Amino acid sequence: MANSDVDTKDQVAASLRLFPNVISDTTERAGVYPIYRQLFKQNGRRGVGGEEVLSLKSIAFIPIMAELGIEYQQFAPHERGGLLKESIGGSASKWNMLQHLCRCFDGNNPSKKHDRDYHRMVDKKLCEVLEKLIKKDLFQKEDVLEQNLVGLLCSNYHAFFPTERFSLLCRLDPNALMTPCLPMIGDHLPIHYSVYRDDDSMEAFQINLRIGMDYFPDKLGFVFHIVNDKTPYEMACKKHGRQRVTDYIEKKVLAQRFHPKTSSWNDRSRTIIEKSIGSVILSLATDDDIRLDAVFLFLRHCNSVMDASSSNNNDNNNNNNNATAAAAAAAKTETDAMTNYIHDYLISDHLASYITTFIGSS
Repeated sequence: MANSDVDTKDQVAASLRLFPNVISDTTERAGVYPIYRQLFKQNGRRGVGGEEVLSLKSIAFIPIMAELGIEYQQFAPHERGGLLKESIGGSASKWNMLQHLCRCFDGNNPSKKHDRDYHRMVDKKLCEVLEKLIKKDLFQKEDVLEQNLVGLLCSNYHAFFPTERFSLLCRLDPNALMTPCLPMIGDHLPIHYSVYRDDDSMEAFQINLRIGMDYFPDKLGFVFHIVNDKTPYEMACKKHGRQRVTDYIEKKVLAQRFHPKTSSWNDRSRTIIEKSIGSVILSLATDDDIRLDAVFLFLRHCNSVMDASSSNNNDNNNNNNNATAAAAAAAKTETDAMTNYIHDYLISDHLASYITTFIGSS
């Protein structure tokens, strides 16, 4: 096992080039490949206890070992230098190295079990290894879904949620956010599992929702996605309280995306926001997998957005507003039935007029 306190990457690479067969040698620990031993080490004397803990002083050498494993053909081509080779020994032999890097945490280290700063540091170090593998093209976008990396990360219960690795994987392939974590047992998405995993900080739920909104705003980050008649929103409300969860969604998530600062509000930004709002409402209202609570909550938030828009425009350009109001009134007359239906959901006349116009032009 290499040690970053005494070994350099060049030294390790030079040693492996002299003895490349070491890369695939499992004689030191039966069935355990050396690349696996750069991630885990036995805690205590061999044969005593048998628990494995993370080996933070050797994980930086994993990319080098994988790269040379390919160069010297120590593994089959599809095993990618040992990264996709399942270990046939050790405490978690059903996972390959890439899956381990994404899902693991230092759960067998009793002195660090509840140390959040330590687990953040571990998450950052493991994320750095994944980033190096990406740069070397040893870790590819297709791996995220094919190896179920986000699913394994989210379903691996631990009090600390690995936000660095989760963010990296979702950036690499955002479609993982809409893919069931464990399809063999159910259709729960990562954001469902984030609630299961969460502690009082609500951190896992928050990071899932924020990233989900970045890539799937028209689905509100899947927070109202129904599985087994439950949504992540309902699950989070039960665990953290409805007021706390709703306030976070409205004030921290929706407000940042759909309510820009007044100083930056102009005709162009208003048009962009209105079109975005209309698109989201239509998407939410027509998706059978999304609870209608999403529509109600979103429309309630939209009231303040449209009111702010109308108020600001009245202050800056009354003439233009008069023309807009006339056009909106005409549209409202033509689609009166639809407007009344939308208005039943307690939204403003301005937004109702816009949505009916949006529907009419779609």
